[in-house]
Amino acid sequence: MVRFILYLILFFNVSLLSVAQTRITKKGKKLAKDIQNKSTFLSMKVKKPHRLLGLYGQMNTNGYGLGIFFEKKISKKKYRHMHLFLSEVKADKEEKFKPTNLEIKPFEKPKPYIYGKRNSFYTVNLNYGQRHLIYEGLFSPAIDISFSYYGGITLGLLKPYALKLKHPEGLGYNIQEEVYSSLNQDTFLDKTSIYSRAAFSYSLNDLKFVPGATLGCSFEAELGKQALITKRLFIGSSISVYSSSFNLMVDDNSRRFLYNAFVGMRIGKWW
Repeated sequence: MVRFILYLILFFNVSLLSVAQTRITKKGKKLAKDIQNKSTFLSMKVKKPHRLLGLYGQMNTNGYGLGIFFEKKISKKKYRHMHLFLSEVKADKEEKFKPTNLEIKPFEKPKPYIYGKRNSFYTVNLNYGQRHLIYEGLFSPAIDISFSYYGGITLGLLKPYALKLKHPEGLGYNIQEEVYSSLNQDTFLDKTSIYSRAAFSYSLNDLKFVPGATLGCSFEAELGKQALITKRLFIGSSISVYSSSFNLMVDDNSRRFLYNAFVGMRIGKWW
């Protein structure tokens, strides 16, 4: 009787193990199939792609930016495109410093600041241009090389850079948020008088608009020819001219022209 019960328990455990393995196998096959379906969807080819919409990011020699673009096919090797691009322009001399004045306000952590920075400069670019396919199937049938050029309008946003400065008061200090001026230039450039970077919103009321124009060109490598989701790597350069000159650093010369070299990546969907 005991032997029969032991055999029964063993049979029951083996049955449970078999059912569990079957379920795991089914789930594994389903997961593999889902992954394969998603991969197939992303690599699915569009028979007659005419329009492309996507996002891109790029690293510039003077900053970085993000944008959205739209492209339309007008012939076998020619495309028209528009893109809206937002970027921040940085000066070559920018260097961040960490404040060391923790003893003044122990419960407030001072923010790193850029020494000698006078203005922050942001741009909004709306460009229109064309892309020409110049080499099909380089290294692989799915890789195309093209040349793109564009021109457009740019709107510069010049925002004064603000710091929290220490001013002696009694036995301690009074901390105030200030932007650079001829009245506080000695304090603004004295590292021992700088407590922290000020809040971003402090100088928004002093924001100035600087309109201009942009011209640019780039070489692009499209990865995944005619795929539903396409990826492109690009490298190029651009030049912008503005209606008035401006300074980014205190000891910097005023400028109206901005030259920029860049690399980036686009991701978009054909339809």
